[in-house]
Amino acid sequence: MAVSKSKPEIEEIEKYRYIVSRFARKYSIRSSHREELLEELHSIGLLALLEALERYKDLSELHRARALSLRIRGEMLDHLSLLQKHRNRRESMTLEIQGSRSENPEYRQILSDVRAKLEVGFHELNEREYLILKHFLSTDVEDEATKISPSTRTKIKQRVFKRLRKHLSVHYNRTELLALLAE
Repeated sequence: MAVSKSKPEIEEIEKYRYIVSRFARKYSIRSSHREELLEELHSIGLLALLEALERYKDLSELHRARALSLRIRGEMLDHLSLLQKHRNRRESMTLEIQGSRSENPEYRQILSDVRAKLEVGFHELNEREYLILKHFLSTDVEDEATKISPSTRTKIKQRVFKRLRKHLSVHYNRTELLALLAE
């Protein structure tokens, strides 16, 4: 008897599974981690579907489909909201850490030294390299750098960053160097 009871449930799950898939795709499409989020939402949606099937078993077909849809959608939105809260908490902690760094005199001294070394490196750049770096750091600049082909600009940028790194006693990767330049 247990087998006959579970079979209609499996059929019902398959019958309404499209709702889970539809909402999972809808809410994961804009994510930078689309596949991971899609899988998470799909799992959450299936759990919500199982709970909702039991809860709304006495409703008519039309009302049941609508109730299942609302329940699945609600669970997914709750999960996305929770993810956003975690992300916001992480960002605020990062800002706190950055704020405490900028108040630290040792950090300010290191930053000052790095800026001084980079300034020496900037003075050694030729005009073309300087224009391309300026264009790269502030995209609103309309100048001769836009007349150079993208592949040439990329080669020059790589050469400029390599030369600027040599002026630093500590080697920074490109992202760290850009962050220092932006400050």
